[in-house]
Amino acid sequence: MALNPPFLVNKTPSSTTAPVLTPEVGFPTNFLDPSTINYNALQAFHIRAVDPAKKIPMVQQWSFGMQREFGHNWLGEVDYVGTKSDHLDLLYDYNQPFIVNNAVTSTVPYPNFGQVEYTAPIGYGHYNGLQASISHAMSHGVSLHAAYTYSRTLDDTPEELENNPGGPPNGRYEQAWYGPSEFNVPQRVSVNYIYQLPVIRGKSILSSGPVSWVLANWRTSGVFTFYNGYPFTATWSNNNSLLDPYGFATDVPNVVGKVHYVGKPSCWFYDSGTSGCSPYSTQYKDAFANPGTGVVGNGSRNSLQGPNTTVFDAALIKEFPVKESLKAQFRWEIFNAANHALFGAPGGDVSNGSAAQITTLSGDPRVMQFALRLDF
Repeated sequence: MALNPPFLVNKTPSSTTAPVLTPEVGFPTNFLDPSTINYNALQAFHIRAVDPAKKIPMVQQWSFGMQREFGHNWLGEVDYVGTKSDHLDLLYDYNQPFIVNNAVTSTVPYPNFGQVEYTAPIGYGHYNGLQASISHAMSHGVSLHAAYTYSRTLDDTPEELENNPGGPPNGRYEQAWYGPSEFNVPQRVSVNYIYQLPVIRGKSILSSGPVSWVLANWRTSGVFTFYNGYPFTATWSNNNSLLDPYGFATDVPNVVGKVHYVGKPSCWFYDSGTSGCSPYSTQYKDAFANPGTGVVGNGSRNSLQGPNTTVFDAALIKEFPVKESLKAQFRWEIFNAANHALFGAPGGDVSNGSAAQITTLSGDPRVMQFALRLDF
């Protein structure tokens, strides 16, 4: 109740001929006055509602695995992990125009209302993953840990507060939006190590005294990470406002062929409407086409995959023991040491000529930092 009139006056004014508000003038007289609300005509108001039989979201998890020690200080582990999520909250416009035979109509369920943001616990998801790791405990100055995950997570519930492809074309048929989750990463590899550089044996001058301050107590460490790109959706945004004037629905194109990944920032996947893809027009054909005005395409959510990420971070550390309770530490840290380009997600809107282009980064180029630390 607190999010609806008269407790919250949340209007959505619109005009195609003149500005709805003029900044130097401000709000019109009585624009936010609850006493002026006509409860028989709430088309201009943003109304919020919730399923009266709303259920609490539920997550079930299960796993099994085994560990095995072998060799000297080695440990291997393999696990299967599963998750099932039910009653996830899904937001959609309860007053979206009816869609019949995949075509939008001009009829809305409640003509006296405009936008009705409805929360319903109808979402669901599944995760299945194989997780393997191998570890070597610190021995002779070396420790190592490597992990590999092969997984798949599917749901019909976009992450509302994160980057997501929007709601399904037809909010009354959320099953059409069942597909890879926004955070689905099929494969991930991580390797980290610590190596304490040894002092040369038999050279006592190097293990104590002033010379040891320079040559002893060095160690290096590093973390290598690789994972597949995040999924994203091919959309046809020219139809979005026709399917739902309040932006809850997202239309998709028709799939007419195979997606060809060029792998270039100017053309991640081939789309003839994108200028950066023109050099490849003789090799490839479009995978997507116009579904038609006000028509829902047959494409699916998160059917495309973004660029992979490969990054290696490293550090070189030197410790200077002063006394038992005091030591100094010098650190040289390098992030993305190989200076790999960490690309963000490509554009997925194949209706406006900007699809398949990567214009953002998901991480920094090579960065170094030096630090002097005192522990006491």
